[in-house]
Amino acid sequence: MRSLSVFERTPNFTWFRDAYNERFLNLTVDYADVIGMMIFGHHHTDTFHLVKDASGTPVQFLLMSPAVTPWFSSLEGAGANNPAFRIYDVNYDGVYNDIRTYYINLTALNENSNATFALEYSFKNAYSISSPIKLSTMAGLLERIKNDSAVFQTYINYNSVLWDPVVPTGKFR
Repeated sequence: MRSLSVFERTPNFTWFRDAYNERFLNLTVDYADVIGMMIFGHHHTDTFHLVKDASGTPVQFLLMSPAVTPWFSSLEGAGANNPAFRIYDVNYDGVYNDIRTYYINLTALNENSNATFALEYSFKNAYSISSPIKLSTMAGLLERIKNDSAVFQTYINYNSVLWDPVVPTGKFR
C-alpha cells in the first residue's frame, strides 16, 4: 500500500488509518495539477514525501516541518528533536526558491537561558540544489539520499534537527 503517513524513522508505522490515507492520496493525485503547495507541520522530524500515481510516477511532493515542541519518542528507531521552525522563500508564481530552518539547541538552552534560535540550514545550500525547488528537484534529491551516503548523512542530521543524529543501519536504512 502507498502511504503518505509513514513515519520515516520507524518501519511499518503509519499515522493515518488505511482508508483515510488512501483517500488523501487519491485526492492528491487527482488534483496534483492544481495543488500549489503541500506544507505540513508538527511531525517532529524534518522530512519530505513524494506522492506517486498508480504507475509510480511522482506527481506532487509535500514538506514536513519539524515542530517547535521537542519530542522524545519511544518508537523503535525514533529519537528526539530540537525545536525548530521554517521560513519558506516563495516567488510570486508560488514556487519555492529556498527553505530555511531555524532551531534552538536544547542542551545549550538548558545551560544558557539566553540562547536563541539560529539558522540550522538552507535547503538549497545543504543539498546543493538550485532554485526553483520543484517536483523534479525533490525526486532527484530522494534518489541522491538513497544512493549517496554523504547526502543520506546530511538528511539524517537535519531530520532530527541536529539532536544526536545517528545514521540508521539495517532495517532502518
